[in-house]
Amino acid sequence: MRGAIMTDGPVRIVVVGGGFAGAYCVRQLERMLRSRDVQITLVNEHNYFVFTPLLIEAATSALEPRHVIIPLRGFLRFARFVMASASRIDFDQRVVTVQPQFGDAQELKFDHLVLALGSVTRTPNVPGVSEFAFGLKTLADASAIRDRAIGMLEMANLAVDHVHRQSWLTFAVVGAGYTGVEAAGEFNDFLSEATRKYPNISRSDIRVILIQKAGRILDSLDRRMSDEAAKVLRQNGIEIHLNESISEIRETSFTLTSGEQVACHTVIWSAGVGPPPLLADLDLPKDSHGYLDCEPDLRVKHHSDIWGVGDCASNTDVDGNRYPPTAQHALR
Repeated sequence: MRGAIMTDGPVRIVVVGGGFAGAYCVRQLERMLRSRDVQITLVNEHNYFVFTPLLIEAATSALEPRHVIIPLRGFLRFARFVMASASRIDFDQRVVTVQPQFGDAQELKFDHLVLALGSVTRTPNVPGVSEFAFGLKTLADASAIRDRAIGMLEMANLAVDHVHRQSWLTFAVVGAGYTGVEAAGEFNDFLSEATRKYPNISRSDIRVILIQKAGRILDSLDRRMSDEAAKVLRQNGIEIHLNESISEIRETSFTLTSGEQVACHTVIWSAGVGPPPLLADLDLPKDSHGYLDCEPDLRVKHHSDIWGVGDCASNTDVDGNRYPPTAQHALR
């Protein structure tokens, strides 16, 4: 574990980022390294991590929001936890500068550094996205969408005709990756189920639209599975627009790049993520998309003591293919 590191005290391992990759990395290190010669510190902006595969269930009220978060202090065994954001890393001095929500910045020295910073939603240069579109990456996003969906149902129940009801109950999901496809399916089920409690709303008032810039949904899967998933979605009443995107979002409508304008009050943007901003400031090898360029053993290339895991890193299989940014692969 020490490699070329020479130290008189315990080996200091600092893990920055407490999502699936970072939190489970610390948990595994705790199991493997019970010696007092090792000091493990986890740094994360919040004192919990979000069970992201269940975020959509929280957004559709299938689960309470508190059921999709895991408190980090209870999750860890003996590792130290610091609730702060990493603001600077000095690789020569082996120091991570962290900024707590309150108080002054602190410095954490390390012998091994694990970067598990996750990813951020990439906001495109499309008019209206930042003002009117909803993300689906954080607990706050899920809560906001849940409140929005309930509000749309209430407004639709008061509407005087089908056209107005459908405008309130049109939900557009941009991006047909794993998150977008699941969101479209869950919201379609949620709204359909809700019609039983709203006497003025029928199934025909609901319109869920899945918009994909590529020529098929779930394009990271093989075509047979992708086509089968699209077939199931369409059978359940979900519209799929392929080779299409949105050129503008307004408060009560959006415009497709093909020119069609759709009356809609809720657009969920799940099309694309990018590396966290801190990575751009770090003098570390990165791939063409800005993610950490790592060896198969997860070390950052040309570094024996810096490691990259999870969404912020380009971790590849034996054939050089990058593992998908999912919770399942982060755990592995």
